[in-house]
Amino acid sequence: NLLSSVQDKVVLLVQLDSQTAISLLVDHSDKITPAMVVSQLREAASKAAQLQGGLGERGTLKWRMWLYQYLHQLFEVNPNAGSEFHPLQIELYAEFAPKFLMNFLTSSNSYPLELAFKICEGKNLVQEMVFILGRMGNARQALHLIIEKLADIPQAIEFVRRQGDDELWEELITMSLTSPRMVGSLLESIGSHLNPLHLIHRIPLGMPIPNLRDRLIKIITDSRTQASLIQGCNDILKADRVMLLEKLHNDARRAVPRAQQNFSKKINL
Repeated sequence: NLLSSVQDKVVLLVQLDSQTAISLLVDHSDKITPAMVVSQLREAASKAAQLQGGLGERGTLKWRMWLYQYLHQLFEVNPNAGSEFHPLQIELYAEFAPKFLMNFLTSSNSYPLELAFKICEGKNLVQEMVFILGRMGNARQALHLIIEKLADIPQAIEFVRRQGDDELWEELITMSLTSPRMVGSLLESIGSHLNPLHLIHRIPLGMPIPNLRDRLIKIITDSRTQASLIQGCNDILKADRVMLLEKLHNDARRAVPRAQQNFSKKINL
């Protein structure tokens, strides 16, 4: 009964003690629904925005912060509660706590990808933009972001590997050829995913690649190690095959018990 009497007094509760009130509202979201809480907090933020000068700006920021805290705690307790407010929550995460946004994006499916991308683009949240583009199926644009904004070759290689698209490998090599530093990084990391000779043949003559000698030595060493591992695996497979053939041969030569022979004769009769 007490909870029912304060359903329309969310603003007063939050003003009295914001942290206690938010925890109470989250714990009793079945009685005071997220729709009730969000509508009242947003209305309070709108009223604060109408105030003149910095007072209105500070008031709006305060109410939006409390709205963020409520939705964040609610999502941690029950990710499905208040899912209709997940688009708003992306905006609030981007504004107040970008470090939690990636986890939210990967956990929720209740937001429009285009809207989420626009919000992240406005805040220059590149990692989140890459993730959203991947979910949208725009792997080429995501790869361009990784190279142009992050200049992170290992992440680009891992991204292309997960996509499993040969054309993306070509795109990655083409983009890397604009920078000697990126070509060097690609030489260091691509060996286990793609034949390094394919990259080496595309390097323009005269391009000054830092530490080229050491990187080529590493490629050769890694190739020899890989070849040695393959040879070792083949030797093990051959030994297992010989052992199994010998076992099969010995089983085939084993004598059949006489009782089993008599049983077979009775069946034939």
